[in-house]
Amino acid sequence: MRGAIAWTVVMLAVWMLSPSALAAKKPPRHKPDKAEPTEQPTEKPAEPPTSQSATSGPSHADDPIAQALDKAKSDHADALAAAKNKWLDVIDARTKSAEDRGDFKTVQALKKARESVQKDATLPEEVKDANVLGAGKSYESALKVADQKLSAAYQRAIADYTKARQLDQAEAVQQEAGAAAANSGAGGSSADSTGSMTVDHQRLGGTRGVPGFLKMPDGAESTRDGLIFTNHDALVRTKDGDFLNRDFTFDVLLVTKEGDHQIAYFGVGEGSFEGGYAEPQKSVYLRVYPPDRDDGAVVLGKNVMDKAFDHVRNPGAHMLRIQKIGNALTFAIDIDYKAGAFKADISRTIPDIRSYAPFLHDRNMFIFFGRGGTFREVGLAKRPPQPPAAGVK
Repeated sequence: MRGAIAWTVVMLAVWMLSPSALAAKKPPRHKPDKAEPTEQPTEKPAEPPTSQSATSGPSHADDPIAQALDKAKSDHADALAAAKNKWLDVIDARTKSAEDRGDFKTVQALKKARESVQKDATLPEEVKDANVLGAGKSYESALKVADQKLSAAYQRAIADYTKARQLDQAEAVQQEAGAAAANSGAGGSSADSTGSMTVDHQRLGGTRGVPGFLKMPDGAESTRDGLIFTNHDALVRTKDGDFLNRDFTFDVLLVTKEGDHQIAYFGVGEGSFEGGYAEPQKSVYLRVYPPDRDDGAVVLGKNVMDKAFDHVRNPGAHMLRIQKIGNALTFAIDIDYKAGAFKADISRTIPDIRSYAPFLHDRNMFIFFGRGGTFREVGLAKRPPQPPAAGVK
């Protein structure tokens, strides 16, 4: 009997320690009613957003170089806004005068001109009012001065970051400066009529070949799709070689496809392979590789090739741009270009083309392009030549 009782006690103890028994002894988990308030974790107050520079560097509050550049950008925007408002004031005054005369046709033309100036600082070609055109010239002068000041501010920031051994920030600012220069003056009319350096594109190839400001070489073939090059030493060049003393924007649309093997050249200088050289001599240029070669490398060359600084990896239509403002020369590429405003995906700026390429002078700085791919469109906007600054040869 005692043995049976002991066995019963042992079995009861084992059962009480089993998982099922322990679960049966736990009180059911309370599920709060929807109406019953539940305890919420205490949230930390949100941190105020930190202002970051356009170059993804430190906060501007701790970066006097970025602060100075921000002020220069703000001053640039203010100067352009003030210059545009003066232009609009002249248009408004001329519109009122035309209304007082009952000249409906002129009023309509001036209202259209105002819309165009307000939108992108351009004038329709039919505007002939001397006062409005004069105000456009004044805007052009203000734009040039503002651009030169901003370019100088970018160069100071690059130099200051370099001196401070902050090379990543210096490189980022250089790229920003190049993109800003390349994106200025996209779309619209001509540089001389509006003061805004803008480009009209013209078709290459067909029965016309090239526009009148270009020289068609032997070895360039005009097809219905554009220009192709059968002679690898042939390059299309501008007829004028005075671009060292001009501000200008030059675009050419390059179409690449899978299976291309030749490299496209696009640059300034004499643009000649004479003498058996493998690269254009007395020239500064981009080499744009086809997608199937060196991963579509983009190389900046000066008489000899250098290492790639970027890539265009996909075939398609890519707008290549060279823009010179003052002494700064910028190469840029709008990858997969769509008609409309130019947007630089790749850019490289040479702060002072005169010191970078001392072999250039006021008679041998042509603009050229050629070799690999198909060149489909071209455009040039230029300002009148300026005399070199004192001491510049």
